[in-house]
Order: sequence, then structure tokens, then C-alpha cells
Amino acid sequence: MSPQHAAEVSPDQQPLPEHHRVGGAIIDEAGREIPITEGMVREACQALETSRRQEAQVTG
Repeated sequence: MSPQHAAEVSPDQQPLPEHHRVGGAIIDEAGREIPITEGMVREACQALETSRRQEAQVTG
């Protein structure tokens, strides 16, 4: 499968709801397990992309 096809979503695949657990958890300061959700992953990816763009502008 080409990278282009990997990025495509077939009609029978629906995006996960933002609150959907994707596996794994983080442990907060109080020792509580916080399940990692789709929304958390998306937010982290967006923050990383923003950081990379800013870094590229500074060095660029």
C-alpha cells in the first residue's frame, strides 16, 4: 500500500470519537491512571506540528 493510500479513509471506516480510548494511560501526579483518548493524541500531534513549523521559521 502506498503512503497516499494509507492516508485515505475508506467509507466503512469512521473516525473515532474524541473520547474514545486508544489504549494506554498516563499516570498523573496523584498516581491516578488517565486513559489516553483519540482527542489527546490529536491535540499532541497538532502541538508537535505547530512547534515544528515555528522552529522551521526561526531556522529557516
